[in-house]
Amino acid sequence: MSAEGVRHAAYYKEAELEYHRHLSMTLAWEAEKLSRLKHFLEGEQQLQEDRTTRAFEEAALFTRMVVDCDSKRASQDFDFITVIQKDEAKRITKLNAELDELDPFLPLDPPPSNTNDADTHSIRDPHRSDYSSDEGCPQDELEIGRE
Repeated sequence: MSAEGVRHAAYYKEAELEYHRHLSMTLAWEAEKLSRLKHFLEGEQQLQEDRTTRAFEEAALFTRMVVDCDSKRASQDFDFITVIQKDEAKRITKLNAELDELDPFLPLDPPPSNTNDADTHSIRDPHRSDYSSDEGCPQDELEIGRE
C-alpha cells in the first residue's frame, strides 16, 4: 500500500473512531433520557396509585357514614323536629294573644334601661314604643308567629 493509501486508511479509521465516540455519547444520553423518563413515569404512577387508594378510603368512609344513617331514623328525626316546630308556633301564637291582653297595662314609655344589667331588654308597648307616630309602626313585623 502506498503512503497515500495508508493516509486515506488512517483518515477513514479516524472518522470511524469519531463516529463511534459520538454514537457512544449519543447512546449514553439516550440511556440517560430514558432513565429520567422511567423515573418520572414511576413517580406519576405512584402518585396516581396514592390518589386512587385515598379515593377508595374516602369512599369506604362515606359508605360507612351513609350506612350508619338509615332512612327510617331520618324520617323519625324529621317528624320529631316538625312536631316540635309546630308546638313552638302554637306557643308563640298563644304568647302573642296573652301579650295582647296585657297591652293596656304596659307603659307607653319604657322605663330607663340599665346597661350594666345582664338583661337590657325592657318590656315595651309592642305597637308604639320605638315610634313617634302611628304611621312609622311596622305592624307586619310585630305579627310574626300569629296565624
